[in-house]
Amino acid sequence: MKTLTEFTALQIKNAAKTKQDLITAGKTPEELPQALGEALKIEGDKLNFLINALDLPMQKTSDLKRVIVMALGEGEQVPSNAAQKGEQVYVAEYYAPLHGATPPQKAGHGEIAEADAVDAAVPAGARMIAATKRAADRAEARVKTALVLERVRPNAR
Repeated sequence: MKTLTEFTALQIKNAAKTKQDLITAGKTPEELPQALGEALKIEGDKLNFLINALDLPMQKTSDLKRVIVMALGEGEQVPSNAAQKGEQVYVAEYYAPLHGATPPQKAGHGEIAEADAVDAAVPAGARMIAATKRAADRAEARVKTALVLERVRPNAR
C-alpha cells in the first residue's frame, strides 16, 4: 500500500464543522465541494480525499488521531480496519484509551464498591471513628494471636 495523504484529527474536526456550517447556510450538495474547498483552501485530489474521509462512519471522533488515505497495490486486499471508497483506502487511527478513564464500579459489586457506597452515606467524622475502630480491632487481634503463640511456644523468640 502506498500512502497518498493523511488528515489529522484537527483537520477532520474543522472540516466537519465547516461542512455543517455550509449546510446550515443553505449550500446544496452540488455546491458543497467547491464551497468546502474555498473555505478550507484545499483543492484537487486532496479535497476529494477529505470529503470522502468526512463521509466515513467514525464512532469515536474524540479519540481520533488521524485518517490515512492509501492506494492499494496489485493483489493487495483492504485491511480489516479500513474503509474503501473508490480506489482509495481510508484508515482511521485512534489514540489508545487512558487507563484512568475506566468508570468506577457500581455499588453492590465487590467489596470496594460496597465500602464506597457505605462511606458516601456516612458523615466524615463517623467514617474516621469507624476506621479507627477497625484499626484497633486489627491491633487487638494481633495481640491475641501473639499471646496464644506465646503460650503454645514459650521459647520461640
